[in-house]
Amino acid sequence: MYKYLLLLVFLSFDFYSKGQYYRLSQADTIVVYNVRNQTIEMIPPVLFDITHSFDSTPSSIGAMGKKIRLDVVPPENNLVDGTRFTYMERAEINFDVSSYPVRTAVRLKAWVNDTLKNRCSGTMVADNLVLTAAHCLWGEKAWTLDSLLVAPAFDNGEYQLEIASSLVDKYYIFKSYYDSEFHDIALLELRKPIGFKTGWQGIAFNTDTTFYTQNVFHKLSYPSIRSPFDSTLIFNGDTLYYNYGLIDYFGNNWNLPYIGVKNGSELGIPGISGSSLFYTNNVDYYVHGVANFSRNLNHYLIGRNVFYQLRNIIDNYAMYVNEQIDESNPLILYPNPASINITVEFHCADNNHYTLGVYNMQGQLVKVVENITDPYFSFERNNLPSGVYLFQIFDKSGGVNYVKKVLFI
Repeated sequence: MYKYLLLLVFLSFDFYSKGQYYRLSQADTIVVYNVRNQTIEMIPPVLFDITHSFDSTPSSIGAMGKKIRLDVVPPENNLVDGTRFTYMERAEINFDVSSYPVRTAVRLKAWVNDTLKNRCSGTMVADNLVLTAAHCLWGEKAWTLDSLLVAPAFDNGEYQLEIASSLVDKYYIFKSYYDSEFHDIALLELRKPIGFKTGWQGIAFNTDTTFYTQNVFHKLSYPSIRSPFDSTLIFNGDTLYYNYGLIDYFGNNWNLPYIGVKNGSELGIPGISGSSLFYTNNVDYYVHGVANFSRNLNHYLIGRNVFYQLRNIIDNYAMYVNEQIDESNPLILYPNPASINITVEFHCADNNHYTLGVYNMQGQLVKVVENITDPYFSFERNNLPSGVYLFQIFDKSGGVNYVKKVLFI
């Protein structure tokens, strides 16, 4: 009897309930590495409906605004030979790099033996989560980095003055990668909710393969060495690059799905690992693939199974930025989670009047409380739907600005 129970645990299986088919797979267990205390936890796989052909997490423009339009028409110039995809150009040639969605691209810098080194690329996909490649974190069967620093829209060797950077507190990778280097994709949980300001892109899957071959995809990344294909192209990882076009590769490697560009290997410069292929109609922004290696500019395709495990992290596990006492943030919210009202406690040395802004996870301002002078006051939930909200308390001079999360259940 026991051997059959064990077999059930390790096999994927489908079942039918309430008119829908669901799937559960042990291979989708998530390994969570806590950087601060160097501990490991496991998150079991979640059920998902195998009849869904498309699903996505929301994107957000963030508090900074400044959204630009990206070209949705296939390019005609600056094309890599044999492709409909452009060569990389410095992003600043085409865009203000602090605009949305350009600023959702992040540079990953790694602390190794007290030295800060360029590592990989990534994309903001929630207020405190970055999507990247698992091999950027894990190598030679070990966590190889002391810690990671995430810098949005890092360009020309400079941080954006109006955008904060953040250290990474947790790494999320699939156990199948942890065991045998399959599913080369990862999430990074940040110490600060910098996406509240920068905004973020959604994650999506689509089972219709024609979607990938008929739409324009975009790419923002940080190539970091001299091109092995063109010695005149020298990259150092300190500058944000952009390219876009049509993808024409939809295949499998190690029985896993990949998308990319045939004859696009010369675009696969080290440093772009972890960057995204993303789609937009200039309303929604969805990441569909994460760069893994240069051949055919391969990007690990986010399928249905992987998507729902990542969404489980976004919705249920990475909900609080920093639950430890933070003396630099005097904003205290309790109870949290809350069902009705919440007490807002804010202590500051001056006697200014403060404003509380409450934002939903799409970056929309849903409620404002002005002229706050009492260090304790009750926030009335009223008709706010259940979900995660960002509470920002600030003064009009800009001298005070603190943010924390609240979950209404």
